[in-house]
Amino acid sequence: MVKPFRWLDLHYNQSDSFQPANTAYNIYLQLLPNPQSKGKDYGFSLNLFDGKLVAKVNRYQTVQDNSRSGPTGGSFAQRTFRFFFDVSTPLANYNPATNSFGNGNDPWDLEQEGTQWILAKNPGMDVEAARQAAIKQYLNPVGFDSAYIDRVRQLGGNGFAEINTVTSTGYEFELVYNPTSYWTMKVTAAEQKAIDSQLSQYMNQFFAKNLPYLQGITDPTTGGNWWTTTIGTSTTGAPYTWYIANIATTLSQASVNAGKPRQQTREWSFAGTTNFRLSGITENKWLKQVAVGGTIRWADKAAVGYYGITDSDGVIRSLDSNRPIYDKARYTVDLLASYNLRLFNKVRARLQLNVTNVLEDGRLQPIAYNPDGQAWNYRIVDPRQFILSATFDL
Repeated sequence: MVKPFRWLDLHYNQSDSFQPANTAYNIYLQLLPNPQSKGKDYGFSLNLFDGKLVAKVNRYQTVQDNSRSGPTGGSFAQRTFRFFFDVSTPLANYNPATNSFGNGNDPWDLEQEGTQWILAKNPGMDVEAARQAAIKQYLNPVGFDSAYIDRVRQLGGNGFAEINTVTSTGYEFELVYNPTSYWTMKVTAAEQKAIDSQLSQYMNQFFAKNLPYLQGITDPTTGGNWWTTTIGTSTTGAPYTWYIANIATTLSQASVNAGKPRQQTREWSFAGTTNFRLSGITENKWLKQVAVGGTIRWADKAAVGYYGITDSDGVIRSLDSNRPIYDKARYTVDLLASYNLRLFNKVRARLQLNVTNVLEDGRLQPIAYNPDGQAWNYRIVDPRQFILSATFDL
């Protein structure tokens, strides 16, 4: 902090920190580092007209490395494992009593399906030997061996995560003006840009390398394509449908958003607050105990998704980074009124009525959209609230 003049302050701050996080690994079983953050902010403050007008401007930048809060989380590793093996137990659908396999728990996972293919070709073969043969034939090509699978089951699905780099920059403005001792006003504004400046590439790398292999696997007992075949009564469909619904769409959206503002981030926001005590204009014993005020808030539009690109067959398989879907700008109005009084001529008290979000009747607000522009996720916006409170000065 530097104060070159009585009415001017200059400030600068720089910091770095880290956040101890739970031990976690990426899909290649590499240990992930702790989230780290570096930040700096600087600006100036003005104090004018004997303190009646105070203004502050601040510029900030924060870079968070190894963040685990990005669009691709640990669930992606768990979803990917489901193509190859059950994370909890080997051959989860196998019943030793009947020497048969059921159709639950992703019956198309390659550890189980491959075991059944091996057994079909080698009747009487030990099940565990068949499982090991299936791992060697169908899982080794993507880098998963028995030791890898055992380690994943030891860690559990929650032992995996993805990391991202998030960069936040912006300005903060604050103006406080008190024309009289009875009237106060405050205006704030902020610009915020939060960008996924570097998304983890572990999952993209994995599927870029291994997707052609998965798409080409053939069921040796039928000659059919494993990737597009629904096994038995599986509620998760074929491997292909699981991939599109639970991995490809979100990975595509995350990749599209790389280098762009994070979804749900509103770039600009403003707020204005005022409070006026009627004792400044009247000596009426009742009215001069009254104060009234309110707040108006406005927030910029926010991207909540992207429109899709329709392929020649009419199917949307990717997102258009140049066509974001926006939630419109929003504003709210709050009002308040207070009254000062004395109880029993001794205890000072204040009654205050706050009405929050005066113009709101209550609704569902979309917060996420499908690539066709249809909302699929909502949050509940409460209607206006009336809050009556009492404070006492004993």
